[in-house]
Amino acid sequence: MAKVYTIDTHAVTEMFWTITNDGAMKWRNWYDACITNLQKKNKKGIFDAEKAAKLLGYMVYEYEREYAKEWDMKRMNKAEREAVARMMVDDILDNDLLS
Repeated sequence: MAKVYTIDTHAVTEMFWTITNDGAMKWRNWYDACITNLQKKNKKGIFDAEKAAKLLGYMVYEYEREYAKEWDMKRMNKAEREAVARMMVDDILDNDLLS
C-alpha cells in the first residue's frame, strides 16, 4: 500500500524560491548544468518533463537536506520535494530557458 503524504504548499513555494535564488556557486553550477542538459534534450526532441522533474529532484533532495540541517528544520516529505522539482520544471518552461 502506498504511503499518503500531505503537502505543505507554503514550504514547497518557499523551497522553490530559496533554491532558484540561492547565490551559492555549488547550487548555481548544479542548476546551470541541469538547464544545459535539458536544453540539449530539447534540441534533440527528446525532452520529457517527467524526467526533467526527476533530474531536478536530485538537486532538490540534496539542497533540502542541507537546508534542513543548517536551519534545524523538519525534513520535507517525498511529495513535497517532487512538487518543488515540478515547479522548477514549470519555471524553466514558462521562462523559455530551453531555447
